[in-house]
Amino acid sequence: MDSGFKPDPIPPLQHPDGVAWGDVYKLKASAAANIEDALQALPINGQAIHLDGDWASVNVTVRIKDHDQSAIGHHYFQQPWTKKNKFSISFSIVFHRDVNGNDLVWGNEFDHSIAKKLPRGFDIIARSVKKMVEPTMELDAYSDKPSIFCPALVSWSQLRIGREAPTVDQMLKGSTFVQEGADNERALELRNKMGMPESPEARKAHYRKESNRKDFWFFAGIQHSVDFGNSYLDMQELRLSLPGFNFPVYHLVDEETCELRFTLKNKVTGQVYLIVVLSLDPGARVDEFYRDRQQAVINRNVGMTEEVWMRQLMAGQ
Repeated sequence: MDSGFKPDPIPPLQHPDGVAWGDVYKLKASAAANIEDALQALPINGQAIHLDGDWASVNVTVRIKDHDQSAIGHHYFQQPWTKKNKFSISFSIVFHRDVNGNDLVWGNEFDHSIAKKLPRGFDIIARSVKKMVEPTMELDAYSDKPSIFCPALVSWSQLRIGREAPTVDQMLKGSTFVQEGADNERALELRNKMGMPESPEARKAHYRKESNRKDFWFFAGIQHSVDFGNSYLDMQELRLSLPGFNFPVYHLVDEETCELRFTLKNKVTGQVYLIVVLSLDPGARVDEFYRDRQQAVINRNVGMTEEVWMRQLMAGQ
């Protein structure tokens, strides 16, 4: 039965030379440890880079599944605790000052408004994501500087406490294949003393309670190794896949909005400890799914007819 809904096509994004942006985008990564610092190039599925910031020292690497045939990327996605991930940001960090667990947040932010690019029914999508993915998520999508943040203790896939005063090489080793736990007896004692559960799932559940986050401290001078990855966000296809529906996000990309910025910061003081940017950059590689995007008639909402995607979302409410 005809619902009366008419999906509208998305016009091709135009490169200054008249070539569609989707035909020339190439994925790249970069990072910085200070918000004022210039971003440093970060090889995807390659060696980690070391960053010295005002508030922390960090070794960081980015991996994306099926991005290339590199051995580093291949072995990472073959681990039992990572094989479901479609991407990963891994890092070892040493804070220069103690940070309370309730103050440290991890998430995405933009430096300009994206309100006009959001699909109809986005509020319903956001509620579904919060319900299915993370209840502690705080989303501000319609402000001049939109953001989505979660407590770091809840959002990270793996968290490992390491040694005191590590060398750069030790930090590099700590960010290679991060698995929940502790590197030594002292680190294990810290986890136990602050009541941190052993498994990632139990840790996330435990720290959804604010009072438990307040009981945890990231102590200065101690290495904390982190892995953040999941099966929801496909960076190769720019698609958010959740139980019951797929949400293609590539139609939100244009000359202004062409990057996804991950930020680790203190929500109380505003201090930034790490910025990792995944961006689309004009390059030589052409991906077939971008060509398909130009030829398809795409609903601005989620790439399906409104009746179907609304029914799928409402079923999850």
